[in-house]
Amino acid sequence: MAVRLESIRDCQGFIQRVTSISGKKSTDNVYIDERSHEIVYRPVNGGTEGQVERVVALRSHPLCIEFHARDVRDGFRIDWTVPRKVVGGCIKAYTREAKIMDSATPKTIGYGITSDPVKDCSFDSLMTAIQKTVMDPSLVLDIVPSKTTIREERGFILRRFTLRATNEVVMEKVTINEAAGEVVFNKLTGDAKESANNRVIAIQKDPLRLEFYERNARDGARLNWTAPYEIASAAMTGLIMSAKQIEKVGGAVIGYGISSGPITGILQENLWKAMLFCVRNPAKSGMNVENVKIFDNDGYMTRFMSIPDAKGKPMMIDNIYTDEQSATISYRRLELQRGGEGLNEKLFAIRQAPLRMEMWCRHTKDQLRVDWQAPKQVALEVFGKVAKLADMIQNDPRGFDRSYGAGLDESKGQAAF
Repeated sequence: MAVRLESIRDCQGFIQRVTSISGKKSTDNVYIDERSHEIVYRPVNGGTEGQVERVVALRSHPLCIEFHARDVRDGFRIDWTVPRKVVGGCIKAYTREAKIMDSATPKTIGYGITSDPVKDCSFDSLMTAIQKTVMDPSLVLDIVPSKTTIREERGFILRRFTLRATNEVVMEKVTINEAAGEVVFNKLTGDAKESANNRVIAIQKDPLRLEFYERNARDGARLNWTAPYEIASAAMTGLIMSAKQIEKVGGAVIGYGISSGPITGILQENLWKAMLFCVRNPAKSGMNVENVKIFDNDGYMTRFMSIPDAKGKPMMIDNIYTDEQSATISYRRLELQRGGEGLNEKLFAIRQAPLRMEMWCRHTKDQLRVDWQAPKQVALEVFGKVAKLADMIQNDPRGFDRSYGAGLDESKGQAAF
């Protein structure tokens, strides 16, 4: 750009950049969103952000760069009068720099490295492989096993280990975010405070890939990570191999997660409706349960039901949470003796590429996956029933209404019957 960079500084959640043209200064707050691949520029006047933001977005299928302006308040696009040739110059500059980065094998990680598309493996297997290395750093690092401690805290995992080669003691805070497909590592300082940078292992989708990069902890901007490329590439290869081994492991239990087969001929929205129907109507969906009662609360639903075939016909009580954006349903069992929700939650989710269903179990406080010892056949039967209901919703809605008395309560955003 034909401007002079006057200053740039990291702020909490954004970068503040001051530029000038012919001595006239302008200030922008710049926001980076890795998940949506957008960089947003908000002009600042008198210390206050304006109501219009400029957006540069990376799109796929086909790969392209998009520019637009929108109203900050409601997200609606507005007419941007900047000349096309200005935007065209930016596109040429981005493409030129990207080709330079892509022209040769790098010596360092730099602004990130990405694996080739991963085949014969799923998102869940990759996430499980990463989490195994979190709990056992010796799988990827040469450390002293006797000097390693791992502790689960609320929202993160704290680990401490000693590197064998240098005797350096490393303390790290590890945060797992399955919805974003990220595991974030922050190396703590000597006084146990968080450092300025985060190192990220991310799982990209469509196609499935692994990515390593470093970013500023305050504003999310990527940084030039000077760690050797070969070491990072070897670690990435090891994770993918581990994930493929996890994918091949059979057994009679759900373990660290189970997937349905690819679902074809059904829209995701109808699959989601069928999942919601099963949550509120387990008996109608074919589950062997009795005395089902549903209570809608603020932000979640509570479900009571008894299991007739179990000894003493126990009553099961779950708080159930739905996340429309990630197409995930979470079940948290209420433990009356202990009081409150249990330490684990069971998840039922929709995955893409290909469309399918997934089930797994994890700790509620840090999202670490756990070995779920429920029979695999139970999950497979649920998958089959949901797929059948979704097919009826899509191809025979009247038959579904006659069989199940279905309706859609739009005020709650979920199936209610």
